[in-house]
Amino acid sequence: MNENGIIPLCGLWENTTKTGAKYLAGNLGGVKVMIFKNDFKREDSNDPDCTICIVKKTQNTAYPQPNDTKDSVAETNTEIKNDDIPF
Repeated sequence: MNENGIIPLCGLWENTTKTGAKYLAGNLGGVKVMIFKNDFKREDSNDPDCTICIVKKTQNTAYPQPNDTKDSVAETNTEIKNDDIPF
């Protein structure tokens, strides 16, 4: 904890998906943490700027990437899929 009462949880690194989208990822205990920009944010709305996703860490598992279909991401903006190939 620092003098402002802020407790750092984990470090995040900038990564790029196969489709070129940038995201932040890191490890927090037994989960992988990913932060994705909300590309479907509507202007003059209360939509979030980013979405935080977590996935349980497993040995030799690549980070999931966001589902690239606009409709499914727009509905939940948290849907992810696993790939065997890392970014």
